[in-house]
Amino acid sequence: MEASYPPEVTTEWIGTATSTPDGPKRFHVQYELVGPLLFLILFTCLANVVVILCILIHRPLQKPNNYFVISLAVADALVGLIVMTGMLVYTIYGLWPLSDGLCTAWIVSDFASCTVSMIHLCLIAHDRYLALAKPLQYRHAHRTRIISTNICLTWIVGILAWMPAIIWFRINQEPVEYDCLFIPDKLYTLIQAIVVYYAPIVMMLIFYIQCLLGLRAQYHKINAAL
Repeated sequence: MEASYPPEVTTEWIGTATSTPDGPKRFHVQYELVGPLLFLILFTCLANVVVILCILIHRPLQKPNNYFVISLAVADALVGLIVMTGMLVYTIYGLWPLSDGLCTAWIVSDFASCTVSMIHLCLIAHDRYLALAKPLQYRHAHRTRIISTNICLTWIVGILAWMPAIIWFRINQEPVEYDCLFIPDKLYTLIQAIVVYYAPIVMMLIFYIQCLLGLRAQYHKINAAL
């Protein structure tokens, strides 16, 4: 049975909306999309769970630097479990059929999880740079505590970078029935994009370039010694 909704309901997602000359728009559930999207969700979640279990079970992998990998896998698993599941619902219906509170939670989870993942990639690059370029500092006695603190700060920053703005926007925006939107102003979007995405990417490139240069220097030293 088809569900009808007010005429003002619109969607930018996969074309599930149709209209009749004398009535409101009607939305059809696209059941053919459920299988492929569920497969992607399950694959994303299971792949990250396997990564976590491998580190927790295999003793040689139980090293402080792999805490970053565990935390990154948790963030990516949340993307699959919460973010991709919400998008599945949004896609097959062509609208947001759940409550406004769940919409806000879904948007926060989306932006926060992606931000946490980006910062983790940057931290992993920095960790590899320290292991190569500054081995004495890398083997510091308090290395485990430093890594744990960095992970905690990453999650805090990832959540606080988006949650206040999203909640404020959702409270003050004019509600759109059957839709789930977050459209901040251009300045906020630009600042967040630079701080949360572009800056970590640049830092990752710098760290990995320094790693390559360090490996090249060590290679030449070994060849000279031989």
